[in-house]
Amino acid sequence: MNTKKIEFKTDNISGIEFDWFAIDNMGHYALMSSAGSGIVPMSVIEDYKSHTSIIKQFDLPNYGSEQIWGNFAEYGLYVFDYDLHKNSYIRKSKPLKKEIPEYIKNELKKLRNIPRLNCSFETNSKIDIKI
Repeated sequence: MNTKKIEFKTDNISGIEFDWFAIDNMGHYALMSSAGSGIVPMSVIEDYKSHTSIIKQFDLPNYGSEQIWGNFAEYGLYVFDYDLHKNSYIRKSKPLKKEIPEYIKNELKKLRNIPRLNCSFETNSKIDIKI
């Protein structure tokens, strides 16, 4: 388990829609969508190309619409979108499959310092990330 304190920053990506991955206490993966305002771990910002590269491997027929969350859920991911008014990441979808496809899981495992959030994506519908 990653016990290192996670540093967060918004300067570099403020105003930019940015999607990143995280893992919970149970080992489940989630796609976190910053919506241009959400707090993003510094380790993710430093490795943003890897997160973006993985996202490009998904087939997203509903890109640009709210239904995109279901596209990611079809790959076995939890999905959280940042809500500026609630100042939290809000769960939009639960996995529609039990297992993430092996080729995606292998790419996720390669991420350097993937943020491990102290929560359960299954039980927490809202995740507050504080600086």
